[in-house]
Amino acid sequence: MSTRKSTLKAVDAVSDTGKGTFDALVSVYGVRDSQGDVIQPGAFAKSIEKWGGGENPIPVMYSHQWNDPTATIGSVTGMRETAKGLVISAQLDLDNPKGAQAYKLLKQGLIREFSVGGEESDLVREKTETGDYVTKVGNFDLWEVSLCLRGANRDTQLLSVKSDSTEPEPPEPGTEPDTHGDDTGEEAGVTQSGGQESGAGESTPYVVQLTDAQLQTLIQSIQANAQPRDLTPTVTDQPEPEQAPAITLPQIEAWAASMNLHTKTKGATMKQDELKEKLSAVKAISDNALAEGREFTTEEAEQVLKLKAEADSLKADIEKGEQAREALKAMIAENSKPEDKPVATAKSEPASTPGEAYVRTKAYTDFRSHVIPDGSPVRIAKERVAVKADPIINTSNGFGVFPTVMPGYTDLTYPRPTRFLNLITRSSTTASYVQYRQEVAVTSNAAIVPEGGLKPLSDIKTKLAEAKVWTAADGTKVTNQELADDSIIAAVINNTLIRNLNRLLEDIVLNGDGTTDGQPLGVLKTEGTQKIAFDTDMLITTNHAKEALEEIDTDIQAFVLNPADASAYELMRDKNGQFYGNGPAGVGPNTLWGIPIVKSSAIPAGTALVGDFTTVQLFNREPLTIEAFNQNEDDARHNLTYVRAEERNLLFIREPRKIAVVSLAAASKPATPAGK
Repeated sequence: MSTRKSTLKAVDAVSDTGKGTFDALVSVYGVRDSQGDVIQPGAFAKSIEKWGGGENPIPVMYSHQWNDPTATIGSVTGMRETAKGLVISAQLDLDNPKGAQAYKLLKQGLIREFSVGGEESDLVREKTETGDYVTKVGNFDLWEVSLCLRGANRDTQLLSVKSDSTEPEPPEPGTEPDTHGDDTGEEAGVTQSGGQESGAGESTPYVVQLTDAQLQTLIQSIQANAQPRDLTPTVTDQPEPEQAPAITLPQIEAWAASMNLHTKTKGATMKQDELKEKLSAVKAISDNALAEGREFTTEEAEQVLKLKAEADSLKADIEKGEQAREALKAMIAENSKPEDKPVATAKSEPASTPGEAYVRTKAYTDFRSHVIPDGSPVRIAKERVAVKADPIINTSNGFGVFPTVMPGYTDLTYPRPTRFLNLITRSSTTASYVQYRQEVAVTSNAAIVPEGGLKPLSDIKTKLAEAKVWTAADGTKVTNQELADDSIIAAVINNTLIRNLNRLLEDIVLNGDGTTDGQPLGVLKTEGTQKIAFDTDMLITTNHAKEALEEIDTDIQAFVLNPADASAYELMRDKNGQFYGNGPAGVGPNTLWGIPIVKSSAIPAGTALVGDFTTVQLFNREPLTIEAFNQNEDDARHNLTYVRAEERNLLFIREPRKIAVVSLAAASKPATPAGK
C-alpha cells in the first residue's frame, strides 16, 4: 500500500450542478515518499485503461478502512495522468453519513491529505547520492483512493471541492480568494495560511499526535462545550414541542468515543462485555437519529441517559477492579522478593519457527482483531520475523562451532546437522555489495624463534572476489479463512514457504551460475576448489578426497551426496556380503570413512562434496519478511489472499581450497566409429 500526502488549497467557486464532487492530484511523479517509493510517469496508465471510464468502478474510501463497508464514501468519476501525476475527479455519496461528513471536512479544509491503495510492480531499486536506496515504481494497480489525515507523499493537492451553492466558498482566514474559478489545471498554486502562495511541497500543515491522556482531556472538553443542534423545522401555529432531557448528539458521540477508548485499553472481563453491550445500544439509537437528520426524541434521550449512567457505573467498577489487581500484584511482588536480590523480569519465550513468529506480529494480530467482510480487499503489511537462535550455529565470531563426537555416536543434546544449510556459516550484514579476498593457498612458515631472532611470515595467496545482494522469495494463495487461523497460516508458512525457500537457498549456494536473475557463484561453479577424479570405485575416490583435504589441515565436516549416490553407498557390500555402512538395521549416523554423510537433492548425481563448509558464508542483508495481500480484484472477490515470504542475502566462499568436488563415476569415453 502506498500513501501520498495532500495539501489543501483555497476552495474554488463552482456551479450548483457539482454537489459533493472534488478534484485532486492524488499521486505525484518523481517524488520520494516516506516509504522510499518514487512513482514513475505512466505508472497509472494500465489502471486508467482497466477503469474504462467507470466500467470497473474504483471506490473512494476514508482512511483505507477496508473492513468497514460504510467507509466506502464515493467513487472515482474521472482519471487522467498529467505531467505532475495522477489527477482524479470523484463523487461523494452524500446519502452516506460518513460521505456527507467527509464532504463537509473537505470544504472546511480539515481533511488535507489523500492516499492511494493498490499493488506496486515493475520495481527498480536504486542507490541515491546519499548512500540509501529508493524504489522506482513503474506500474501501480489502483484499487482505491482514500481521504486520510496523514499520508506518505507531501506533494499532492486537493484541486477543488464542488458544492450545491453558486456562491464561492469563503477562503481560509488570512488567505486571498482563489481567482482561478474552475480552472484546476496543473499550474494552479497552493494557498497556505497567511495568504502566501507557494509551490507544492514548500509548506505543509503539521500533525499533532495525542497521547491517550491528551485524547481523554480533549473528549471531556468537547463534552463540556458541545451545544445542542437545532434540527427542528420551523412550523407555524403548532404547540411547543415537549422539552427533551439535556443530552445531544455531539455530547453522546464524544462520550461514546471516550468509552470506546476505554474498552480498547483494558483487559477483557464480564463487566467489560456488559459495557460493550451498553455502548452498542447507545450507538444504535444515535445512528438512527443521525440517519434521520434530527436530535433525540424525549423517549430516546431518556433511554440514552439511562444507558449512559449504567455504562459510567460499569466503567467505574472496571477501573476499581483494575486498580485492585495492580495493587495485589505489587503486594505479591514485594512480599516474594528476596532480600538484596533484584526480581527477575519475566520474558516471553522467543518464537521457534517463522510461522510462530509471524502470527505474533502486530500487523497480523491487528488483522485478526477485525472482521473482514466477504469480497473485501485484504492487505497485511510486510513484517520481519525472527526465531530463537541456534546455539550450534550462531556464535560471537559468526562461525559454526560443533561439539566433538566420536564416529558412530549420536549427541542427543546437540545433534550433528543433517542438512547442507546447517553446515555453512549463517550471519547478517548491512552491505549490498562487497569485494573480499578469497584464500587460494597458504604456506605455513610457523617456527620456533630464538630470542631476538627474526619472526617468520606465512605466505597466504589470495584473489579478489565480489558478493552482491540477491533476493529469494516464494508465495502461495490461501483462503481468508486459512489466513485468519493463526495455527493454519503458521503451518502454511513453515511447511510450504520456508521449506521452499530453504530448498532454493541450498540450490543457489551449491549451483548458482553467477548470471541468471542476479545469482551468485555457487560452490560447484567457484574456482579454487579441490578437484578429485574418479579412481576405481566410490570408496577409493572419496578416500583420495579425504587425504587431499587432510594434507592442508582441513577440519572435515561431512560428505555431501545426492540421495541416489548415498543409496548406492548404503547398498555396497564386502566380499562376505556384509554392508560397508550401517545396513538396514543400523542405528546412529551414517558415515563414510568416519565422516558423517549429509544428503542433498541439489547436488548432481555422480558428484560429491567434502570439506569444511564453514568457509561458505551466507550473510543475510534483509531478514525474512512475510506479507499478505490480494494480487487482483478477482482474488478479493473470491476471498483468496497471496502470502509471500522473502529475504535478501550475500554469498561468500572464503576458502574454496578447503572443499573438494569429487567425481563418483568414470568419465564416459566417446563411442568408437563403426569399422575402426
